[in-house]
Formats: sequence, structure tokens, C-alpha cells
Amino acid sequence: MRLAPLFLRVLTTRSWVGRLTALAALTIACWMAWQDQQAPGSVDGQALSGRVTKVADGDTLEVMLEDGSTLKVRLAYVDAPESTQPDGTVAGLMLAKQVLGRQVLLNLQGQDKYGRSVAEVSLGEVDIGLAQVQAGHAWHYEQYARGKQAALAYGRYQAAQLMARQQGSGLWGRAGAQAPWDYRQQQRAR
Repeated sequence: MRLAPLFLRVLTTRSWVGRLTALAALTIACWMAWQDQQAPGSVDGQALSGRVTKVADGDTLEVMLEDGSTLKVRLAYVDAPESTQPDGTVAGLMLAKQVLGRQVLLNLQGQDKYGRSVAEVSLGEVDIGLAQVQAGHAWHYEQYARGKQAALAYGRYQAAQLMARQQGSGLWGRAGAQAPWDYRQQQRAR
């Protein structure tokens, strides 16, 4: 949408209803133009590649994109233990062992409430989120995956979590492993 004709209409229209309508259209057009120029993480389904420069925890990393910019990325459809939870540090170390310093492909799924890009992350043919679940270093985040994650991938993540649990892998090796979302809620209640 071209902004100049709308701006001109705001200035030249005599009726207040016409000016208000043109001003509303101009505001919407500016907002849409601004949205188109936001960070790469704002475009669902966009594929980017870059090198992992930092791992914050078991489900969050920083990627330097090919253009030199950095993107804070949250792994889609998984939730790893918080750093202050048992197994939280191990989850972060295992993610770092897999991806730190390596070139990854990001399939962006949107942004979370903290402004991080949410993405499916792959290293060659390896789905990193799935690998974290298989090793018992993250939960399949079903409440966010349901209806958003592709059905085949959803099934793989569910099966991986069940297998990790049955084998006692990672966090499943301890009795009473607490889901991170329950832990965060408990911490907020304190």
C-alpha cells in the first residue's frame, strides 16, 4: 500500500470523517510496513542458516546468521529443565555439545513472549529438538505443539519421549522429574 496518497488525503480532505478514515488507513499501512521490516524471527516458516555462537540452556541458543546479525533462538516444541532444576545444567551442556560452533538450519515458527525466535533447528539431517527429547534432556512441549507441529513430527516427538522415559534416559533416570512449566509456575507462586 502506498503511503503518499494516504498522507495527502489526510491533509486535503475537508470533512473530519474523511480525515479520520484516511488517518486510520495511514496508521494501518505504516504498521504493516513496519511489520514487514522486523527481525527475521517474525516470519513464520522462513528458513535461515547460521553458526551457533552460544547456548544459554537446554532449549535456547544464539545463532550468528550469514549476514552477521545474531538471533536468540528457542527450540520449537520442546521445553528443557530450567538451569536451576536438577538436570538443567546437563541439558544445556548436551545441547552445547551437539551444536556449539556448528552451522545449523532454522525453520522459524514465530516469536515467544520474551522476543526470542522460536525455530525448528536442524544440524544436517538431525532435528535438534527431537534429539534433546530422545536423550531425555527435554520434554515434548505438547501444549504448544498440538495443532502447530506437523502431525508426523508430533508423533516422532511423542514416541521419543515415551522411549526416553521407558529407558530412564537423562532426566527420566530420576524419580519425580518435574516438568519445567510446573517448576516455573511453582517459582512464580513463591
